[in-house]
Amino acid sequence: MSTRSLFRAVTLIASLGLLASGLASAQAQATISGRVTDATSGEPIAAAQVSVVGTALGTGTNSEGRYTIRGARPGSLELRVLRVGYSEQKQSVTAAAGRRGAGTRVELTEAM
Repeated sequence: MSTRSLFRAVTLIASLGLLASGLASAQAQATISGRVTDATSGEPIAAAQVSVVGTALGTGTNSEGRYTIRGARPGSLELRVLRVGYSEQKQSVTAAAGRRGAGTRVELTEAM
């Protein structure tokens, strides 16, 4: 095998390896969804900020208290939920790759 053929073969193998690792990391993402409610009344809380601790991922809740965060890494994660007038709440969740979570309900209590 000539040096040129060997170089081409190595380049092709390296390119395929990079492509495969890129596809694997793109598939290894999870979606976290759920609802934020008032702990006393059970009413939905709009405009609460829901974030994944240790990442830049986060979103706000809609008028029904619902949220969806896409692109999370699979595994155990911690959610942080904030809303003016309520105490901060942190909750552990487990996110599965390629699957949407069953829905995490977070209940906030009014701040004293």
